[in-house]
Amino acid sequence: MIIWISCRYKYSGLLTGKYTKNETFDDLSRMNNPLFQREAYLTNLKRVEQLKEFALNKGVETAQVALAWLLTRPRVDIIIPGAKRPDQIKSNIQTLNVHLSEDEIQSVSDMFKI
Repeated sequence: MIIWISCRYKYSGLLTGKYTKNETFDDLSRMNNPLFQREAYLTNLKRVEQLKEFALNKGVETAQVALAWLLTRPRVDIIIPGAKRPDQIKSNIQTLNVHLSEDEIQSVSDMFKI
């Protein structure tokens, strides 16, 4: 059985750290995205800050933790992250070296209430 889950692996850009709480969006893709609606957006920024701190303590990138966590999910055998630049491809591949303990998996799950 193949299960397809469509998601934007970098949380629609939130995991990159380029957005702030005062950010305004004028592109329709973000204006219409529930992740970027005001209250949800502020909540998601707080979650991403927690994940960034977690990743920093682990010595890896925030997106790598997110991808490594996805690989721990039941029935997920492979992920196909997007990349626009060669450094993003390298970072995605290095995710395979990120190992999360059971406690770390639970910690990330708790951050996002999953």
